[in-house]
Amino acid sequence: MDMRTRVVGVRFDLETAEILEEVSKKLGIDKSDFVRMVVREKLAEMSFLDEKTKKVFGILKGGDEN
Repeated sequence: MDMRTRVVGVRFDLETAEILEEVSKKLGIDKSDFVRMVVREKLAEMSFLDEKTKKVFGILKGGDEN
């Protein structure tokens, strides 16, 4: 696995930032980890990621092809 990374900055409105903080705390994960997770989930949903990743996020079930 390629371990290179790139920093990407994003801005959120105050309400969204507060919800992000609350949800990530409740899940026991870092805010950055939560954002990475939901971005990857959306990319999988949009078919930019492989079938295995789609299964991880429940986007592809069993023998489904889409």
